[in-house]
Amino acid sequence: MTDENVVIGRGVNFTIEQLYKLYEQEPTKILFNTEYQRSYIWKVPKKQLLIDSIMRDYDINKIFLRQMKDGAYECLDGQQRLRGIFDFIDGLFTLGERSTDLAIQGKYIAHLKNLYPQFYYKLLYYKIDAVVVYQAQEEITSDIFLRLQEGIPLNSPEKLNAMRGKLRNKIVEISQDRFWQSLGIENYRFGHRYLCAQVVSLELGNIDLPTSGLHITNIKFPNLRQNYQLYKDVNPPQKLLDEIDETLSFLHKALGTKAKIIKRRGDVIPLYLLASYLLKRYASIKQKGDKFKDFVEQFLTKVYGYSYEYGPYFDYRDARSRSTESRKSVGKGFDIMLGKFLEFAPELRLKDEKRLFDYGQRLAIYFRDKGKCQGHGCGKSLNFDEAEFHHIKPWHEGGPTTVENGLLLCSECHAKQPKFSEGT
Repeated sequence: MTDENVVIGRGVNFTIEQLYKLYEQEPTKILFNTEYQRSYIWKVPKKQLLIDSIMRDYDINKIFLRQMKDGAYECLDGQQRLRGIFDFIDGLFTLGERSTDLAIQGKYIAHLKNLYPQFYYKLLYYKIDAVVVYQAQEEITSDIFLRLQEGIPLNSPEKLNAMRGKLRNKIVEISQDRFWQSLGIENYRFGHRYLCAQVVSLELGNIDLPTSGLHITNIKFPNLRQNYQLYKDVNPPQKLLDEIDETLSFLHKALGTKAKIIKRRGDVIPLYLLASYLLKRYASIKQKGDKFKDFVEQFLTKVYGYSYEYGPYFDYRDARSRSTESRKSVGKGFDIMLGKFLEFAPELRLKDEKRLFDYGQRLAIYFRDKGKCQGHGCGKSLNFDEAEFHHIKPWHEGGPTTVENGLLLCSECHAKQPKFSEGT
């Protein structure tokens, strides 16, 4: 680092005993900042191998620490190793089967201290090389952390979470919403925050809904990172944040504990988009929470267990299996979920009801009529883009623009209808 406010000390080393004494102080002098590091993911077998490496005098690589003003040290790199060592000293696991001496296999730290002191002190006096960073600000600390991880398979959520800025802080707040805690998806390695970042990215590109449907953007890591950089020093639009809050509140209220059925990350984004779309366009959706819950349960049950070769549920699973972050796959999943919901709730009316059917209504009518013209004796198979959507009870006679009052027709059958229904 070349920043004049950063001083790096090299050649520093600590014994494990020194580090543990810092760690056990009240308050602790060894800090693990999970706000930008990965969550604690090492399992016992890996921690046992680490202790065995120490017993064999193997090098376990440097750790990187930032010294705080109060004398404490924040761990920038080496969290997994230090916590594994401290867990063993705290008596949370035994030595493994690959230990240097058969006598100490399966033994706790207390056994070493009382029966095998040579191994006990070998552990305590083992020296760990450290690079200590002094006077580094938060943003510089994050940059150091990212540079340290270049050779380590850090996943996209962890990389994104290590960035700093106003949008990142807002996403941390959004991730605390009760809806995320209700999902059947663990918040593993900042997974919930990554989903929140994807939600924000979609809403940023979709503040004004076109009549043809949602404007779907790619929600891959480079796109999310670009938004983090764009809103590093300025807050995202408050209107957008309010709409996200409204959508998450609706999802939590409607689904409640049933949200546990959502077990795949690839289902969260289409579901969020469905709720967002309905809240913006349909007048009574907030009163249809029970129906929304029933739909989600039935839809995902069919998706998870659907065995037929073709159909919307097969297409949905196929799109999700190809990618959960590409514009094409997200759009396909949303289209199917939207169309099937409005087929499930055909009575829903638009806030601003007009003569032409809404995009979602057209999808629902198309799915309901299985893509075939409903004209008398016709039955022609139609592509969605060439289909016509007709009011059963004419618009000029008070027929509502709802799915249950809609009919799928080919252009020839639609042309046979009275002139006042053309375009309906």
